[in-house]
Amino acid sequence: MGTRLDKEILTKAGENMLHILICDDDRTFADFLSQQITLLPEFDRRCMKITTLDDPRAIDKSVVETSDLIFLDIDMGDINGLSLARKMRSISKSFILIFVTNYGEYAAEGYEVNAFRFLPKLQLKVKLPDYFSKALAACQRKRDYCARNPARLRSLESR
Repeated sequence: MGTRLDKEILTKAGENMLHILICDDDRTFADFLSQQITLLPEFDRRCMKITTLDDPRAIDKSVVETSDLIFLDIDMGDINGLSLARKMRSISKSFILIFVTNYGEYAAEGYEVNAFRFLPKLQLKVKLPDYFSKALAACQRKRDYCARNPARLRSLESR
C-alpha cells in the first residue's frame, strides 16, 4: 500500500503542490516516465505537478528551488547527470533525487550527491511503484519537519 501526501497541506496554495521534475535528453523516455508516474495509485494531479525537460541546460536555480522530487538521467550526451546533480545540490539540498539510468556503475558516486535511489531504465515498470511511494514518504517527512520547525527550513535548504 502506498503513501499519500497530506492533501490538505499540499492544496492550500498552488506553491504547496508537490513538484516533480523529470530530466532526460531522450524526450520519448521522459514522456514515458511521466506517463508511468501518472498511472501510479499514489499520483494525484490535484496536488502534484510533473515537468519534463529534455535539455538539462534548461535547469536553472528557480527550477531546482521549486522541485521536490527529481528524476535525473545520468548520461545525457555531453552533460553528465552526476555533475549536474552536484550543481543542483549546491543550490538546494532539500529535493529527493532519483537517478534514472542504464549505468549501475555510477551508484557509488550517487551517494556523493545524496541520491535517494537508482532506477534502472530496463526495470522501470517493476521498480517505479515502490521507489515513487518511498520518495513521496520522504517528501512528506520533510514537509512535516518544516511545518513543525519553520525556522529550520533555511537550514535544511543550505545543508
